Amino acid sequence: MRWPAYRGKGVGSKLLDALARVARTSKREAIVLDFLAKNVPFYEHNGFYQAGVSPSSHADETWLTMVEDL
Repeated sequence: MRWPAYRGKGVGSKLLDALARVARTSKREAIVLDFLAKNVPFYEHNGFYQAGVSPSSHADETWLTMVEDL
C-alpha cells in the first residue's frame, strides 16, 4: 500500500533517524538493510551507501545491500 499524502514530508527520514538512535544506544556499529534499486536515492540521501548486491531473491527481484555506519 502506498501513502502518497505522506511522501515528501520527512516521515521516512524521521523513522530512519529513530532507528539510528536505537542502534547507537544498543552499541551497534552500523545499520545494514536490503533495498530495491528504485529506493536507493532515498536511502543515500539518508546517509546509507551501497555495499553490493544482496543474496536475497525475494519476489524474484534484485536487492541491494546498503549500510549506514554509526
